[in-house]
Order: sequence, then C-alpha cells, then structure tokens
Amino acid sequence: WLFEYQKFKNIKYCSQKTLRWPGFANTVNLLSKLGFLSETPIIFQGNTISPREFIETILHPYTHFDPAIDREMTILYLKAIGLNSYGKKMVRTLCLTDRYDENSGLTSMARATGYTLGYVAIQLAQDYKKYRGLIRPEQLLADEAVKGLLITLQQNGMRIEIQQEEVE
Repeated sequence: WLFEYQKFKNIKYCSQKTLRWPGFANTVNLLSKLGFLSETPIIFQGNTISPREFIETILHPYTHFDPAIDREMTILYLKAIGLNSYGKKMVRTLCLTDRYDENSGLTSMARATGYTLGYVAIQLAQDYKKYRGLIRPEQLLADEAVKGLLITLQQNGMRIEIQQEEVE
C-alpha cells in the first residue's frame, strides 16, 4: 500500500523480508497447503478443535521460547537509494538491533513493537485533534516524529546505526 502515495510513485523496487530460521517459509507453506493452519473447527472423535490449535499443541514443546536456554534477537535493516536535493545519488541505511531482555522478560520483537506502539499512542494523545480515522504509520511518523521514535528506542536499549553516503 505504500505505492498508493504520491511520494512513493517512482520507487522501482521495494522488498520486505522476515528472517526466521532456515526452512521456516517452506515449512509454514507446507503446513498451510496441508490445511494445518486452518482455523475452521473440525470434529475428531467427538472433540472440536481447529487444525491450527491441533498443530500448535503438538509443536509447542519444540517451538516455545524458553528464556533459560533460548536467545532471540530482532534486526531491522532498511536501505534507501535515491537522489538528494542536489541530484546526487545517495544510499542511506538504518540498522536496528535488539536482544531478549532478561531483566524484563520481554523478547526483542515485543520490545521493538511495544515501544513503537507506546510512542505512537503518546503522539496521538498529544495531538488527538489533528488525527481522525485510519492513520497509517508514514502519516504519523514523519520528520521530527520519526527522529523522536528512534531516540525513544535507543533510550530503551536498542542499538540504531544510520549511515548515509554518496554513490556513483
């Protein structure tokens, strides 16, 4: 839906990937094709359960996060290539990294999404008259607001590196 916006109309390539573990996408696709991710309940030997509930119950001992032995991290890498106001080709990257927080018991993904949602809620509450209806992230998190978000994430222990360079 980013391409619905005028300012993004000339973007030639945009990609988003979530890195899980080797084979994750193939495994999930296979489970889906076999019907194991369906939430439509079935009756089996007099009991009602959805295939998804069944597979989650079976796999739970193998897939649940155990903070005593498991380590988890979040990496968000953004790369933009374009022309600056002087017509020079620029590459700008942002890399956010975070790890499981043993003190709070929060996963890095919970921290990254939770702190972001908290920041957005505060922004909306502070300027509630300006925003009505559906608000997309790029509408709210522009200019100074996105800088404020990055500062908030850093203050809560996330590592953020931003680089910009001119390329030929």
